[in-house]
Amino acid sequence: MNLRLALTACGVSLKTSFSMRHHLCEVMASMLPAFEAGLEGYIHHWNHVRRQVKLKGLTPVEFREQALREAA
Repeated sequence: MNLRLALTACGVSLKTSFSMRHHLCEVMASMLPAFEAGLEGYIHHWNHVRRQVKLKGLTPVEFREQALREAA
């Protein structure tokens, strides 16, 4: 069975399927910059702001820098 017959059997035409996929790609592309900015902010907070009890109250970046200084 070819793809057109399979989609028609499911009640979806190729044109509708392509149109929906194209629209989804456009929506996701428009959301990508906001997502990237939010992700970068989250990663910065996670590594530079968030203090860890396990790391003696230091942020992960501070802990790494302290370990490198001690190793040198």
